[in-house]
Amino acid sequence: MILTAVLGLALLEAAPQADDPQRAETLAWRQKRETDLLADQGWLAVSGLPWLKEGTTTLGSGEGNTIRLADGPAQWGAIERSESKVVLQPKDGPAREITVKDEPFRIGRTWIQLIRRSDLVGLRLWDPGNARKLAFKGLRWFDVNGHYRVRGRLIPSAQPATVKIANVLGQVNDFESPGVVEFEILGKKLRLTPVYETPKHDELFYIFKDATSAKSTYGAGRFLYSALPDPAGTVILDFNRAYSPPCAFTDFATCPLPPLQNRLDIAIDAGELDPHREH
Repeated sequence: MILTAVLGLALLEAAPQADDPQRAETLAWRQKRETDLLADQGWLAVSGLPWLKEGTTTLGSGEGNTIRLADGPAQWGAIERSESKVVLQPKDGPAREITVKDEPFRIGRTWIQLIRRSDLVGLRLWDPGNARKLAFKGLRWFDVNGHYRVRGRLIPSAQPATVKIANVLGQVNDFESPGVVEFEILGKKLRLTPVYETPKHDELFYIFKDATSAKSTYGAGRFLYSALPDPAGTVILDFNRAYSPPCAFTDFATCPLPPLQNRLDIAIDAGELDPHREH
């Protein structure tokens, strides 16, 4: 299996043929994934995830701040947490409450957004100039292979099912699942349990491991999305678009981990390769 990098796809991959739109779409999707990772608020720019304690947290670029930023005012101000309420108190401006629904705000070159993980309340920080982003050399992938784009069938649950999924923080969260998707790869019948990632229920989300995990692909598993099933229950799974979770690129992510039923004993040689390994 020839391994390719997304950067320079035009040089490293054979040009997609006019009668192969699926390959062209997948290569474009891979290029967009890399662009998103490199964005100012992409995962490569994440530089911190401090959890807020009750009371006052100070922010600024100077020494002595609870959260020290890369640049900007030496003493920008503070954040006050009182149970679930979080209030910004800038030194030079009016106080205001913030929630997880608010857009990120900026101090110097650092973008900041409030997040919640169960009982934890924290700040996601993005620094577009952080060392990990600057050292990034591009993603690497298995070649696009039509054998790994398969037609599956959703076997719906008799009643709405709840799947318990742990994350890297040790928390366990409930996700709603519509059932089980059955499919076949290279002659072997397999099953994965998808979940709805958001209340919109507008796509299916698969968190899985396979025999490539911790070998050629990221050790904690990979992510994959598919469209909802058609009226006949058909689902298209394209493992050429399986990709590494955010935890592969930053220590400041709260990634979900594959449930037991999504740990496959075969190698799916498709999708994104482990960004920490040379291949």
